[in-house]
Amino acid sequence: MQIIGIVGTAKNTGKTTALTSILDSLSKNEFSLGVTSIGYDGEDIDNLTFLPKPRIFLKEGVIIASSSLTFETSKIKYEILYETDIYTPLGKVIIAKVLEPGKIVLAGPNNIKDLKKIIALFKTLNTDFLFVDGAMNRMAPMYLADKVIFSTGASRSTEIKNIVEEISLISLIFNKNIMPQYDINSNCFFVKNGELLETEIKSLLTKDDLLKLFSYRPENYEKVVIKNIFSSAVVKEFVQEILKKKDTYEMVFLEPFRLLLSMNDISISEFRRMFTNNINISFIYKPSLIAITVNSFYPKYENFHFTAGYIDKYLLKKSVVEGVTVPVFDIFEEGSKDLVKLLS
Repeated sequence: MQIIGIVGTAKNTGKTTALTSILDSLSKNEFSLGVTSIGYDGEDIDNLTFLPKPRIFLKEGVIIASSSLTFETSKIKYEILYETDIYTPLGKVIIAKVLEPGKIVLAGPNNIKDLKKIIALFKTLNTDFLFVDGAMNRMAPMYLADKVIFSTGASRSTEIKNIVEEISLISLIFNKNIMPQYDINSNCFFVKNGELLETEIKSLLTKDDLLKLFSYRPENYEKVVIKNIFSSAVVKEFVQEILKKKDTYEMVFLEPFRLLLSMNDISISEFRRMFTNNINISFIYKPSLIAITVNSFYPKYENFHFTAGYIDKYLLKKSVVEGVTVPVFDIFEEGSKDLVKLLS
């Protein structure tokens, strides 16, 4: 089973449309398809702008993992396969098979532990593809995916240069290496010539955590492995201090999504300066970034309400293509036929 994550950089970036189109294309080839989401998504009307949003349209045979209330409020016909012990604000997560085509809101597991349970259940159903829908602010469990697609566009920013700057950084991060896994329980440890030094550091969130980290004299080692949670401010200070003492160094993180989430605290340009050519980045787990989708639509606010606005779709796609190293698609213009070829 392949696990495919689809992440939107903001609401209204076309993520749901991309997912619906991909599912439609794959269903024609008689694949067994599963779909869930990290948390809640797929409402008819955007709850901020009150503009129409597409629900997930699912054909007969697709298997869904979603909360019980979403099934009750949809008009979809289904057969329950599993009732899990996973609960969300919208009720218990149920795995069900679609009996007749219809639309549904998705509200799946919202943490890593529960998503692992859902993945394990889908594997018992011999599913070919499991699609996991997620947004930037709830994408941490997405590292469990094998491949990932990012959706971006004017809803993230109406300035194309801002869209390109962010998505090119995402592309750069996902282009980093995967480090061989070590059989070690320590949340933070150092490596030199294959030898490991464990620490008792539980997190890197405060100045005190950083002082504890430096008490181990990290400059004597080639790399630091950070499996635990961290703040961008502490990582930034660590980088600044280590570069005073060493020319090059490697920082290994558990997965790339935590780095992306840290961009909420610092600017993209500052993030780029933190990780210069002297600081190498790698990950223990990293899905393959296989594509970017772009959407020229954005909710335009005027006269005290929102209307549909658009930026130049051709310039948007051209600019993003020039800024990333993976294929770029405008699903509204092109459909998903060529994108689906990247899933095999």
